[in-house]
Amino acid sequence: MATLSARLFPSAHRIVEWLERHAQVRLSILFTYVFSKSPLFISLMRLLRSAMGLLTQSLMPVGRAAQTLVAPVVSSLAWATASPCS
Repeated sequence: MATLSARLFPSAHRIVEWLERHAQVRLSILFTYVFSKSPLFISLMRLLRSAMGLLTQSLMPVGRAAQTLVAPVVSSLAWATASPCS
């Protein structure tokens, strides 16, 4: 049906597509506003922010240890690529 209407009324089809995209954007803005004002959503976002901070702090020593272990390998690879091939 949509292809038939697109063939018969191409400008009307473009208008309907524009209206659909416009409605999606408006609904997205509305949902964002409604959820941002929700106390439950605000507390959930605070919880997620705290969890991300805790996870970042707890994984930082692991990242530093991995960096120390991998640094010689990376530097040898960089040295091998920088040297001219004969």
